[in-house]
Amino acid sequence: GNAARVQAVLESLPPRAQVPVVLDPVLVSSSGGTLLDADGVQLLCRLLLPRVTLLTPNIPEAASLLSEPPADGTDNANSAGGGAADEAALDTQLQRLLALGPEAVLIKGGHGSGDHVIDTLAERGRGLVRMAVPRVPVQRRGTGCTLASAIAARLAGGSSLVEACRSAQSHVVEALARSR
Repeated sequence: GNAARVQAVLESLPPRAQVPVVLDPVLVSSSGGTLLDADGVQLLCRLLLPRVTLLTPNIPEAASLLSEPPADGTDNANSAGGGAADEAALDTQLQRLLALGPEAVLIKGGHGSGDHVIDTLAERGRGLVRMAVPRVPVQRRGTGCTLASAIAARLAGGSSLVEACRSAQSHVVEALARSR
């Protein structure tokens, strides 16, 4: 990906007031390859994020968008399993991402460790909501994309943002449990 692709997305999007826009910023492949170049990331942050209803980065992606270390203590944007999230650092990153323009940010905690995955939602003008679900001991690709798609479908169906996130989170846990 590059700035031209981000520009194409920008040109195709309706205003977020017409249609909820959920952006899952897949920046690095599972094999470690960069999926969006530096110019593309800059354009995404400057022009695309202000058009987004919900941004759904995982912990390493949130850090990458902000050009800082991940809130779980890892130093690799492709880390498959970091440490426990530092809630204060995570909360700071949430606020910094909100300042880039999306209406809300959900940092996905699947890259962390522990018995539960804790996703943290920050909405403009509201407090933080932490949503925990049991961690399913299975590795699958595409869970972040599945979560973002499920949230988008629920928002399109009229759910509130918190309801959409909780329901989508349960959907992903159920799908992972069935895949075992």
